[in-house]
Amino acid sequence: MLIGVLVYVALVEKETLDTEYNTKRGVLACLTFFILLGVTVTPDGPFLRPHPALWRFMFCISIVYQLALIFLLFQVKHFLA
Repeated sequence: MLIGVLVYVALVEKETLDTEYNTKRGVLACLTFFILLGVTVTPDGPFLRPHPALWRFMFCISIVYQLALIFLLFQVKHFLA
């Protein structure tokens, strides 16, 4: 289903020239793809309840959070000094 959405966006949707809008949409699409793929492919952790897919989802969200913090570090580095 996710591949179908990507094919739709690539082939059917009209192209926009707004760089900011395209960047936000691209980052959101990458994060969604990473999280959905991670829930299905990441190995099971030590937790079994309520469901291993929930813990895989939490693991992927924590990776995205860490990547966001790293990105912000490079964006607002002058505020930390």
